[in-house]
Amino acid sequence: MALMIDLSIVAIITIFIVSGARRGAVRTLVVFLGSLGVSILSIWAGRGLAPMVYENCFKESITKNINDSVAQNISQGTTQTVNAVLDDLPDYVTTALNAFGISTNQIGLAVDSGATSTGTIVADTASATVESFISPIIISLIGLILSGLIFIVLMIFVRMLAGFINSCCNVPVLKQANHMGGGLIGFLQGTLIIILLIIVSSILLPMIISDYQTFKTEVIDKTILFNWIYNLNVFNIPSLKLAN
Repeated sequence: MALMIDLSIVAIITIFIVSGARRGAVRTLVVFLGSLGVSILSIWAGRGLAPMVYENCFKESITKNINDSVAQNISQGTTQTVNAVLDDLPDYVTTALNAFGISTNQIGLAVDSGATSTGTIVADTASATVESFISPIIISLIGLILSGLIFIVLMIFVRMLAGFINSCCNVPVLKQANHMGGGLIGFLQGTLIIILLIIVSSILLPMIISDYQTFKTEVIDKTILFNWIYNLNVFNIPSLKLAN
């Protein structure tokens, strides 16, 4: 088993070297740098466009649903009103509220705080309060979806650009250097993947295997590559030190 583990490491790194050499250093770097830039740009654009999309496409219908629910249930008390509002909203909204840790009680307390001096809850105020809790969640979801769509579209252009630039390097001398550089980058990528996998295994294996020390002695300690990388602890993970 120890031999199989070391051979698997060699195989993974070899696959990355071959893949990197085939694609070339230029294409690999352009895609990597492009994906990094596109990620930042898509997040920024998604967040910037989300409020505008909400205002123009979603706010009117959501506000109407809230106003109707509040008007029909406000006489039954705050809790009933808030529950009715949430029940009338799409499931993804209530799921998102729970994921963000916003409870019915929190919304109810906010609605009560907007009551008049006589304790009367005004429908318009209650609706605005509920909407103030819901709108940031919906805007966040819209921003996430927009960011994903923008990322996909821009990455198509990045890959086209990478292919074009890579084709410009297909002259005899540059072509050979490009493939050699791609192989080197592939080696670095494969090595990084192996290191990350070993770090993950150092955290998970002690939890999964009951007699971990015996497994470490009989398997991990008998490997060459795995054990060497395992003991490097390049990211200074405490669990690695404990395991050793």
